[in-house]
Amino acid sequence: MTTKELYEQAVHQYCEQFCDLMWDDSRIYDIDDWVSGDIGGIICIADYWFNFATIKEVVDKGIDRDTVFEWYDYSLNGGNINLHNYWKGVRDKDIKIVDKKKEFEAKLDEIMAKIYEQDSWIIPEYEQIRMFIYARLAPRDYSKKDNRVPDPSKTIDDLESI
Repeated sequence: MTTKELYEQAVHQYCEQFCDLMWDDSRIYDIDDWVSGDIGGIICIADYWFNFATIKEVVDKGIDRDTVFEWYDYSLNGGNINLHNYWKGVRDKDIKIVDKKKEFEAKLDEIMAKIYEQDSWIIPEYEQIRMFIYARLAPRDYSKKDNRVPDPSKTIDDLESI
């Protein structure tokens, strides 16, 4: 047997075991259900779409069907936790969402405070310097259509559009 044939045989065995775990019936697995005939890629089984890595993980770890289907629905609704972590009990409430803009502004305030302490002559230009640094280094949301660099002559309060 060639390596490819051995691999495909292993994939078929995994899929049959997966179907036994999920639906108590390995007969629902059909070799023709692989997308584009790519055995080991993505497959549609009983109107559910799985990649082979997910199938292998379920079989290898013995993840129960309720968890798999709960995770599947969660993923379809925009969830971003992978099956392994979901199975381990991680949920959205456990993920710390970092607000990069607030984090950046806090660090910038810290830097500007140090500049202010060392160079009192800079007081009149404080806001312009802060804006200059902010305009060039601030994290940006590149998914927004209008992502222009702010005008350094504006104040920090004018930056809400970024």
